Amino acid sequence: MNKKISVVVTGVGGGGYGRQVMKALRLANTRYKIVATDMSPISYGLYEADKHYLIPSAKSQDYIDSLIRICRLEKAKILIPGSEPELLVIAHNINQFKQEGLIPLINSTEVTDICMDKHKLFNFLSRKGVPCPKYKAFLSNSDLLDIDYYPVVVKPSKGSGGSNMVFLAQDPEELKFFSSYLRKYGYEPLIQEYVGSYEEEYTTGILSIEKGEVLGSFALRRNIMSGLSRRIMLRDKKDNLLVISSGISQGVVEGFDKVRKQAEHIANILGSQGPLNIQGRMMGDQLYTFEINPRFSGTTSIRAMMGWNEPDILIKYYLFGEKPSQCTYRYGYALRDLSEKYIPLDLIAKSSEGAEKT
Repeated sequence: MNKKISVVVTGVGGGGYGRQVMKALRLANTRYKIVATDMSPISYGLYEADKHYLIPSAKSQDYIDSLIRICRLEKAKILIPGSEPELLVIAHNINQFKQEGLIPLINSTEVTDICMDKHKLFNFLSRKGVPCPKYKAFLSNSDLLDIDYYPVVVKPSKGSGGSNMVFLAQDPEELKFFSSYLRKYGYEPLIQEYVGSYEEEYTTGILSIEKGEVLGSFALRRNIMSGLSRRIMLRDKKDNLLVISSGISQGVVEGFDKVRKQAEHIANILGSQGPLNIQGRMMGDQLYTFEINPRFSGTTSIRAMMGWNEPDILIKYYLFGEKPSQCTYRYGYALRDLSEKYIPLDLIAKSSEGAEKT
Protein backbone atom coordinates (compact mmCIF):
# COMPACT_ATOMS: atom_id res chain seq x y z
CA MET A 1 0.00 0.00 0.00
CA ASN A 2 2.21 2.83 -1.31
CA LYS A 3 -0.33 5.61 -1.65
CA LYS A 4 -1.49 7.31 1.51
CA ILE A 5 -5.15 6.95 2.46
CA SER A 6 -6.74 10.37 2.83
CA VAL A 7 -8.83 10.69 6.01
CA VAL A 8 -10.76 13.80 7.05
CA VAL A 9 -10.97 14.30 10.83
CA THR A 10 -13.16 17.11 12.16
CA GLY A 11 -13.14 18.91 15.50
CA VAL A 12 -9.43 18.63 16.24
CA GLY A 13 -9.05 21.05 19.14
CA GLY A 14 -6.78 19.92 21.97
CA GLY A 15 -9.61 18.97 24.33
CA GLY A 16 -11.65 16.89 21.90
CA TYR A 17 -11.62 13.27 20.84
CA GLY A 18 -10.88 14.27 17.24
CA ARG A 19 -7.35 15.04 18.36
CA GLN A 20 -7.06 11.56 19.90
CA VAL A 21 -8.21 10.01 16.62
CA MET A 22 -5.40 11.90 14.86
CA LYS A 23 -2.86 10.50 17.32
CA ALA A 24 -4.15 6.98 16.70
CA LEU A 25 -3.85 7.38 12.93
CA ARG A 26 -0.26 8.56 13.34
CA LEU A 27 0.53 5.41 15.34
CA ALA A 28 -0.86 3.07 12.68
CA ASN A 29 1.36 1.09 10.31
CA THR A 30 -1.00 2.12 7.54
CA ARG A 31 0.06 5.32 5.76
CA TYR A 32 -2.54 8.04 6.22
CA LYS A 33 -2.85 11.57 4.96
CA ILE A 34 -4.63 13.34 7.80
CA VAL A 35 -6.82 16.25 6.73
CA ALA A 36 -8.00 18.17 9.79
CA THR A 37 -10.89 20.60 10.04
CA ASP A 38 -12.05 22.91 12.78
CA MET A 39 -14.04 26.13 13.17
CA SER A 40 -11.23 27.85 15.10
CA PRO A 41 -7.83 28.79 13.65
CA ILE A 42 -6.17 28.20 17.03
CA SER A 43 -7.14 24.54 17.34
CA TYR A 44 -4.08 22.48 18.21
CA GLY A 45 -4.75 19.61 15.83
CA LEU A 46 -4.87 21.79 12.73
CA TYR A 47 -1.11 22.22 12.93
CA GLU A 48 -0.42 18.52 13.47
CA ALA A 49 -2.23 17.48 10.27
CA ASP A 50 -0.91 17.03 6.74
CA LYS A 51 -3.51 19.53 5.52
CA HIS A 52 -6.03 21.65 7.37
CA TYR A 53 -9.15 23.66 6.66
CA LEU A 54 -11.40 25.97 8.60
CA ILE A 55 -15.09 25.16 8.33
CA PRO A 56 -18.31 26.67 9.67
CA SER A 57 -19.96 25.59 12.88
CA ALA A 58 -21.98 22.39 12.75
CA LYS A 59 -25.04 24.60 13.27
CA SER A 60 -24.39 26.44 10.00
CA GLN A 61 -26.45 25.67 6.89
CA ASP A 62 -23.14 25.59 4.99
CA TYR A 63 -21.54 22.95 7.22
CA ILE A 64 -22.40 19.81 5.23
CA ASP A 65 -21.59 21.30 1.83
CA SER A 66 -18.31 22.66 3.17
CA LEU A 67 -17.29 19.28 4.58
CA ILE A 68 -18.23 17.40 1.42
CA ARG A 69 -16.25 19.91 -0.66
CA ILE A 70 -13.15 19.28 1.46
CA CYS A 71 -13.54 15.51 1.10
CA ARG A 72 -13.76 15.92 -2.69
CA LEU A 73 -10.71 18.18 -2.83
CA GLU A 74 -8.66 15.73 -0.77
CA LYS A 75 -10.04 12.61 -2.49
CA ALA A 76 -10.99 11.27 0.93
CA LYS A 77 -13.11 8.16 1.38
CA ILE A 78 -13.09 8.17 5.18
CA LEU A 79 -14.68 10.85 7.39
CA ILE A 80 -14.32 10.85 11.19
CA PRO A 81 -16.25 13.44 13.23
CA GLY A 82 -14.25 14.58 16.25
CA SER A 83 -16.89 16.57 18.13
CA GLU A 84 -20.41 15.71 19.22
CA PRO A 85 -22.25 18.56 17.46
CA GLU A 86 -20.63 17.42 14.21
CA LEU A 87 -21.34 13.76 14.97
CA LEU A 88 -25.07 14.48 15.28
CA VAL A 89 -25.23 16.50 12.08
CA ILE A 90 -23.30 13.89 10.10
CA ALA A 91 -25.41 11.04 11.53
CA HIS A 92 -28.65 12.73 10.55
CA ASN A 93 -27.40 13.55 7.06
CA ILE A 94 -25.45 10.37 6.47
CA ASN A 95 -27.06 9.62 3.11
CA GLN A 96 -25.60 12.82 1.63
CA PHE A 97 -22.12 11.64 2.57
CA LYS A 98 -22.72 8.08 1.34
CA GLN A 99 -23.92 9.44 -2.01
CA GLU A 100 -20.47 11.02 -2.34
CA GLY A 101 -18.83 7.65 -1.78
CA LEU A 102 -17.77 8.67 1.73
CA ILE A 103 -17.64 6.33 4.71
CA PRO A 104 -18.30 8.17 7.99
CA LEU A 105 -16.84 6.13 10.85
CA ILE A 106 -19.82 6.57 13.15
CA ASN A 107 -22.42 4.44 14.83
CA SER A 108 -25.95 4.16 13.49
CA THR A 109 -28.28 7.15 13.78
CA GLU A 110 -30.53 5.14 16.12
CA VAL A 111 -27.70 4.27 18.53
CA THR A 112 -26.34 7.81 18.37
CA ASP A 113 -29.72 9.34 19.21
CA ILE A 114 -30.42 7.06 22.15
CA CYS A 115 -26.96 7.45 23.70
CA MET A 116 -26.98 11.24 23.35
CA ASP A 117 -30.13 11.45 25.47
CA LYS A 118 -29.25 9.98 28.85
CA HIS A 119 -32.82 9.77 30.10
CA LYS A 120 -33.84 7.85 26.99
CA LEU A 121 -30.69 5.69 27.30
CA PHE A 122 -31.28 4.68 30.91
CA ASN A 123 -34.96 3.97 30.26
CA PHE A 124 -33.76 1.62 27.50
CA LEU A 125 -31.07 -0.03 29.64
CA SER A 126 -33.47 -0.51 32.57
CA ARG A 127 -36.03 -2.20 30.33
CA LYS A 128 -33.31 -4.55 29.10
CA GLY A 129 -32.19 -5.44 32.62
CA VAL A 130 -28.78 -3.76 32.35
CA PRO A 131 -27.48 -2.67 35.80
CA CYS A 132 -27.29 1.10 36.07
CA PRO A 133 -27.59 3.71 38.84
CA LYS A 134 -30.99 4.96 39.95
CA TYR A 135 -31.94 8.02 37.91
CA LYS A 136 -34.63 10.62 37.36
CA ALA A 137 -35.20 13.45 34.92
CA PHE A 138 -35.65 16.84 36.60
CA LEU A 139 -38.70 18.55 35.10
CA SER A 140 -39.88 20.53 38.12
CA ASN A 141 -39.01 20.96 41.80
CA SER A 142 -41.56 18.30 42.72
CA ASP A 143 -39.31 15.70 41.08
CA LEU A 144 -36.73 16.31 43.79
CA LEU A 145 -39.08 14.88 46.41
CA ASP A 146 -38.60 11.40 44.91
CA ILE A 147 -34.83 11.40 45.48
CA ASP A 148 -33.90 9.37 48.55
CA TYR A 149 -30.53 8.00 47.45
CA TYR A 150 -27.95 10.70 48.13
CA PRO A 151 -25.28 11.49 47.05
CA VAL A 152 -26.35 12.06 43.46
CA VAL A 153 -24.68 13.23 40.28
CA VAL A 154 -26.45 16.05 38.44
CA LYS A 155 -25.65 16.44 34.74
CA PRO A 156 -27.24 17.41 31.42
CA SER A 157 -29.45 14.71 29.94
CA LYS A 158 -28.64 15.67 26.35
CA GLY A 159 -25.16 15.25 24.93
CA SER A 160 -22.12 13.60 26.48
CA GLY A 161 -18.36 13.65 26.48
CA GLY A 162 -17.16 16.03 29.11
CA SER A 163 -17.75 16.79 32.77
CA ASN A 164 -17.63 20.58 32.93
CA MET A 165 -21.39 20.71 33.66
CA VAL A 166 -21.45 17.74 36.04
CA PHE A 167 -22.10 18.31 39.75
CA LEU A 168 -22.34 16.26 42.95
CA ALA A 169 -25.17 16.91 45.43
CA GLN A 170 -25.35 15.44 48.92
CA ASP A 171 -28.67 16.85 50.12
CA PRO A 172 -31.93 18.32 48.77
CA GLU A 173 -30.66 21.90 49.01
CA GLU A 174 -27.61 21.19 46.84
CA LEU A 175 -29.69 19.12 44.43
CA LYS A 176 -32.21 21.93 43.94
CA PHE A 177 -29.41 24.46 43.41
CA PHE A 178 -27.47 22.43 40.79
CA SER A 179 -30.62 21.31 38.97
CA SER A 180 -31.92 24.87 38.80
CA TYR A 181 -28.51 26.08 37.65
CA LEU A 182 -28.52 23.66 34.71
CA ARG A 183 -32.11 24.58 33.83
CA LYS A 184 -31.22 28.28 33.92
CA TYR A 185 -28.63 27.77 31.19
CA GLY A 186 -30.81 25.67 28.93
CA TYR A 187 -29.89 22.15 30.00
CA GLU A 188 -32.29 19.33 30.89
CA PRO A 189 -30.91 17.93 34.17
CA LEU A 190 -30.63 14.22 34.85
CA ILE A 191 -30.26 13.12 38.47
CA GLN A 192 -28.22 9.94 38.86
CA GLU A 193 -27.25 7.94 41.93
CA TYR A 194 -23.55 8.09 42.80
CA VAL A 195 -22.49 4.45 42.88
CA GLY A 196 -19.49 2.34 43.73
CA SER A 197 -15.88 3.22 44.41
CA TYR A 198 -13.72 5.61 42.43
CA GLU A 199 -11.08 2.87 42.50
CA GLU A 200 -13.29 0.59 40.36
CA GLU A 201 -14.19 2.94 37.52
CA TYR A 202 -13.66 1.72 33.96
CA THR A 203 -13.83 3.11 30.46
CA THR A 204 -14.34 0.44 27.80
CA GLY A 205 -14.27 0.70 24.02
CA ILE A 206 -16.15 -1.81 21.88
CA LEU A 207 -15.80 -2.06 18.10
CA SER A 208 -18.77 -3.67 16.37
CA ILE A 209 -19.78 -4.17 12.76
CA GLU A 210 -22.85 -5.56 10.99
CA LYS A 211 -25.08 -8.17 12.66
CA GLY A 212 -23.66 -7.34 16.09
CA GLU A 213 -20.25 -8.87 15.37
CA VAL A 214 -17.71 -7.56 17.90
CA LEU A 215 -14.22 -7.05 16.48
CA GLY A 216 -12.79 -6.49 19.96
CA SER A 217 -12.93 -4.47 23.16
CA PHE A 218 -10.48 -2.65 25.40
CA ALA A 219 -10.93 -1.76 29.09
CA LEU A 220 -8.95 0.72 31.17
CA ARG A 221 -9.38 1.04 34.93
CA ARG A 222 -9.25 4.73 35.56
CA ASN A 223 -6.98 6.51 38.01
CA ILE A 224 -9.08 9.59 38.70
CA MET A 225 -7.12 10.86 41.69
CA SER A 226 -4.57 12.83 39.65
CA GLY A 227 -5.20 16.53 39.11
CA LEU A 228 -5.60 16.05 35.37
CA SER A 229 -8.20 13.29 35.65
CA ARG A 230 -10.21 14.52 38.64
CA ARG A 231 -13.01 17.05 38.44
CA ILE A 232 -14.66 16.78 41.87
CA MET A 233 -13.35 15.37 45.15
CA LEU A 234 -15.10 15.76 48.49
CA ARG A 235 -16.16 13.71 51.50
CA ASP A 236 -19.63 12.62 52.55
CA LYS A 237 -21.07 12.75 56.05
CA LYS A 238 -19.45 9.40 56.86
CA ASP A 239 -16.06 10.70 55.70
CA ASN A 240 -16.08 8.53 52.57
CA LEU A 241 -14.26 10.00 49.59
CA LEU A 242 -16.45 10.90 46.63
CA VAL A 243 -14.67 11.48 43.32
CA ILE A 244 -15.86 12.35 39.81
CA SER A 245 -13.63 12.13 36.77
CA SER A 246 -12.74 15.07 34.56
CA GLY A 247 -13.16 12.77 31.56
CA ILE A 248 -9.43 12.71 30.81
CA SER A 249 -8.72 9.02 31.23
CA GLN A 250 -5.49 7.47 32.42
CA GLY A 251 -4.86 4.35 34.43
CA VAL A 252 -4.07 0.66 34.10
CA VAL A 253 -4.79 -1.61 31.14
CA GLU A 254 -5.24 -5.34 31.70
CA GLY A 255 -7.59 -8.05 30.45
CA PHE A 256 -10.50 -7.07 32.72
CA ASP A 257 -12.54 -9.87 31.17
CA LYS A 258 -15.65 -9.37 33.36
CA VAL A 259 -15.81 -5.70 32.48
CA ARG A 260 -15.29 -6.27 28.76
CA LYS A 261 -17.77 -9.14 28.54
CA GLN A 262 -20.53 -7.05 30.11
CA ALA A 263 -19.67 -4.03 27.97
CA GLU A 264 -19.82 -6.17 24.81
CA HIS A 265 -23.22 -7.46 25.94
CA ILE A 266 -24.49 -3.87 26.30
CA ALA A 267 -23.15 -2.98 22.86
CA ASN A 268 -25.02 -5.98 21.44
CA ILE A 269 -28.26 -5.00 23.20
CA LEU A 270 -27.98 -1.48 21.76
CA GLY A 271 -27.36 -2.83 18.27
CA SER A 272 -24.06 -0.97 18.02
CA GLN A 273 -22.39 -0.93 14.59
CA GLY A 274 -19.25 1.14 14.96
CA PRO A 275 -17.25 2.64 17.81
CA LEU A 276 -18.84 2.70 21.27
CA ASN A 277 -17.44 3.75 24.64
CA ILE A 278 -19.00 2.61 27.93
CA GLN A 279 -18.17 4.13 31.30
CA GLY A 280 -19.13 2.58 34.59
CA ARG A 281 -18.07 1.16 37.94
CA MET A 282 -17.79 -2.43 39.05
CA MET A 283 -19.81 -3.31 42.15
CA GLY A 284 -19.04 -6.90 43.00
CA ASP A 285 -19.26 -8.76 39.70
CA GLN A 286 -21.61 -6.27 38.05
CA LEU A 287 -20.75 -3.34 35.82
CA TYR A 288 -22.99 -0.37 36.61
CA THR A 289 -23.08 1.83 33.53
CA PHE A 290 -23.40 5.59 33.95
CA GLU A 291 -22.42 6.88 30.49
CA ILE A 292 -22.31 5.56 26.93
CA ASN A 293 -20.72 7.53 24.10
CA PRO A 294 -21.60 6.31 20.56
CA ARG A 295 -18.26 7.29 19.04
CA PHE A 296 -14.50 7.19 19.38
CA SER A 297 -13.34 8.56 22.72
CA GLY A 298 -10.63 10.45 24.53
CA THR A 299 -9.02 7.05 25.19
CA THR A 300 -8.69 6.19 21.48
CA SER A 301 -5.04 7.28 21.37
CA ILE A 302 -4.20 5.27 24.50
CA ARG A 303 -5.73 2.15 22.97
CA ALA A 304 -3.71 2.67 19.81
CA MET A 305 -0.54 3.13 21.87
CA MET A 306 -1.25 -0.19 23.57
CA GLY A 307 -1.77 -1.95 20.21
CA TRP A 308 -5.54 -1.72 19.64
CA ASN A 309 -5.95 1.00 17.00
CA GLU A 310 -9.69 1.46 16.57
CA PRO A 311 -9.76 3.96 13.65
CA ASP A 312 -7.17 1.96 11.72
CA ILE A 313 -9.09 -1.29 12.30
CA LEU A 314 -12.38 0.14 11.06
CA ILE A 315 -10.79 1.83 8.04
CA LYS A 316 -9.13 -1.41 6.93
CA TYR A 317 -12.40 -3.28 7.42
CA TYR A 318 -14.54 -0.85 5.41
CA LEU A 319 -12.00 -0.23 2.64
CA PHE A 320 -10.42 -3.67 2.29
CA GLY A 321 -12.65 -6.13 4.18
CA GLU A 322 -9.84 -6.90 6.65
CA LYS A 323 -10.62 -7.98 10.22
CA PRO A 324 -8.20 -8.42 13.11
CA SER A 325 -7.55 -12.11 13.73
CA GLN A 326 -7.75 -11.48 17.48
CA CYS A 327 -8.09 -8.65 19.98
CA THR A 328 -4.68 -8.29 21.60
CA TYR A 329 -2.82 -5.37 23.14
CA ARG A 330 -0.17 -4.61 25.73
CA TYR A 331 -0.91 -4.38 29.45
CA GLY A 332 0.46 -1.62 31.63
CA TYR A 333 -0.14 1.92 32.84
CA ALA A 334 -1.20 4.67 30.49
CA LEU A 335 -0.28 8.09 31.83
CA ARG A 336 -1.03 11.55 30.49
CA ASP A 337 0.45 15.02 30.62
CA LEU A 338 -0.13 18.39 29.00
CA SER A 339 1.88 19.32 25.92
CA GLU A 340 2.76 22.63 24.31
CA LYS A 341 3.01 23.74 20.71
CA TYR A 342 4.37 26.94 19.15
CA ILE A 343 2.48 28.37 16.18
CA PRO A 344 3.81 31.55 14.47
CA LEU A 345 1.34 34.42 14.33
CA ASP A 346 1.53 34.59 10.55
CA LEU A 347 0.43 30.95 10.25
CA ILE A 348 -2.60 31.61 12.46
CA ALA A 349 -3.38 34.70 10.37
CA LYS A 350 -3.04 32.69 7.16
CA SER A 351 -5.66 30.21 8.33
CA SER A 352 -7.92 32.96 9.66
CA GLU A 353 -7.82 34.83 6.39
CA GLY A 354 -9.00 31.77 4.53
CA ALA A 355 -5.91 30.61 2.66
CA GLU A 356 -7.17 27.05 3.18
CA LYS A 357 -10.74 27.89 4.07
CA THR A 358 -13.73 26.55 2.19
